[in-house]
Amino acid sequence: MFRCIALTFFIVLSIVSLSVADTTFVAPGPVSGMWTPDDNPYFVSIGDIIVESGASLMIEPGVEVLFTNNYKFMVQGLLIAEGTPSDSIYFTRAYPTEESKWRGFRFNGAEAGCTLSYCVVEYAKGTGAYPDVRGGGVWIENCSPVISHCTIAHNYSHNENYNGSGAGIFVTASLGTIIEQCHITDNLGDNGGGICVGQGVDMIIRYNLIEQNTVYSSGGGIYVSANGQATIHDNVISDNQSNGIFGGGGINLWCATWLYGTFCTVYNNLIIDNNAVSSGGGVYHRYENSILYNNTIAGNSASQGGGIYVLTFPDYPPNIYNSIVWNNSASTGSQIFLDPVASSAANVSYSDVMGGWPGTGNFDEDPLFVTGPDGDYYLSQTTAGQTEQSPCVDTGDPGSSLDDRTTRTDQVPDWIIVDMGFHYIVPDPPEVVLSLDYVSGSPVPATGGNLYFDLYFENLDSEPINFEACLLADWYGGAPAILALRTFTDFQPGWTINRPGMFYPVPGAWPAGEYDMYAFVGPIWQYDWAQDHFHFEKLPNGDGAGGNVYPVLGAPNPFDEIITNSTITPSDHTIVSCYPNPFNPVTTIRYHLPEFRQVNIRVYDIQGRRVAKLVDGCREAGYHEVTFDASDLASGVYLYTLQTGDYQATGKMVLMK
Repeated sequence: MFRCIALTFFIVLSIVSLSVADTTFVAPGPVSGMWTPDDNPYFVSIGDIIVESGASLMIEPGVEVLFTNNYKFMVQGLLIAEGTPSDSIYFTRAYPTEESKWRGFRFNGAEAGCTLSYCVVEYAKGTGAYPDVRGGGVWIENCSPVISHCTIAHNYSHNENYNGSGAGIFVTASLGTIIEQCHITDNLGDNGGGICVGQGVDMIIRYNLIEQNTVYSSGGGIYVSANGQATIHDNVISDNQSNGIFGGGGINLWCATWLYGTFCTVYNNLIIDNNAVSSGGGVYHRYENSILYNNTIAGNSASQGGGIYVLTFPDYPPNIYNSIVWNNSASTGSQIFLDPVASSAANVSYSDVMGGWPGTGNFDEDPLFVTGPDGDYYLSQTTAGQTEQSPCVDTGDPGSSLDDRTTRTDQVPDWIIVDMGFHYIVPDPPEVVLSLDYVSGSPVPATGGNLYFDLYFENLDSEPINFEACLLADWYGGAPAILALRTFTDFQPGWTINRPGMFYPVPGAWPAGEYDMYAFVGPIWQYDWAQDHFHFEKLPNGDGAGGNVYPVLGAPNPFDEIITNSTITPSDHTIVSCYPNPFNPVTTIRYHLPEFRQVNIRVYDIQGRRVAKLVDGCREAGYHEVTFDASDLASGVYLYTLQTGDYQATGKMVLMK
């Protein structure tokens, strides 16, 4: 019996020793050097830790830092914690108990270059007296770290005097801090459940999802205090809650412009489904004149000002334009409420406000939201395939724009006159190549003549693409003219348009002068993925003395032939293209191999005599190019062959000298 007990004790002791051996216990005080996942987890169990001034700590992807109590992670030197999209760095409590919640980061006068990227900062708690209560997850003071691609969640900042601010992130006395592409959620505090912008701050908040945060007082999602300012753009701010008397379910802007001159610029945000028990379900303005444009403020609720609440002096009104304020609810002022206490005012223009609102360009019409690839607040547009046209399309302020963003479900960017409301980010363009090269014909005689050029386009992307292709003549003396336009759908990888020796018949009636010939390809030709052009001239006198540029009826369309036999698949050993063709005297043969292979490429004349050996050896998988120089050969037709194993491909090319 005794031997069994002793054996059991030995096994348990061995297991405990192994567990201890696999844990790095972090002593309180200074930390520096490199933390790697090989030493996981890092256990902070005795006291606060600090990266001291002049020291640095690098933390690798996959590291787990676990706290057993309300200890701080202070940074005065350089901290770089950079995870990856698939391997985050965790800063969290060690046990699922209230006592195990830690005190969060405190960046105080930290060195430039501090970074939290792809990190999870969770279950931190700020309590006690002011100011220590502030900043649940992250406190930033007198420095400007970059916080990107992080999850800031389940953090807390509160005391009995409601001094807790920035349950997720608190920033004070700092210029240039950037918070971007983060998910800030389920934080609970007194002011600024997600983010609090404190005094002496000018910062950027962009591309974040700020949702389901709650405050006992002001600014469920974001709170900007007096003498603080921020540029807040391209965020989704949703389902946040303010339970205090000052409100601001989504955003509370209390910049005090009249006293400090500070204000915020808030643009292209989706502010939806937030709630304030008191005022400003979506946005709360207090004594400040911030600029808000291209925001969609919808589905928010409050007692006063379901969408927007304004309490400010009449000479400090907020400026709101290009926005959609729709389907919000409140007992008083369902969409926008101007508090009469201070004779409040707001400048609202070029906006769709439910129930109507005075101002230039404002109207009251259903914006016709539709669901698209990234959300439910695109605008219905017939050009994108919907049956109805939103009244908010092309009705914003003509003097403003939002590049690389879209309200269309087909993700074609906004252009010409900006649409009202929130715009989604446009995906990165596909990889394509386009060339338009002058051959001959310039200067074009006054009576007209053919302008010769080579045009080549290829889809180098891995996915099929839909696009428009346009040929356009731009006359320096007047309006341009579209000469050819074609829409392509399901244009496969590897497909090409190869039009060497193409021409356009320039009529004598075109005006004399300088021109540029352009080729464009893009989702719509006006927003191009690629373009190329060449210059030409039309001589004066004769019929070319005046008039306008116009397309010639029956002129050849350079986009009317698609070469599909070069479609790239993993099993192809394909000659993808020979360009230019016809050529003089040099052309390039491009081919693809699915794997490492022996390759032979030879060129023959039409009598079957070999005139060149271009490749004779092994090549890696992928795309390859080889140049054929026919300087010493006569004009005519030549055949090129690719041989690899049992596979052979043959193509024809024309040498024209």
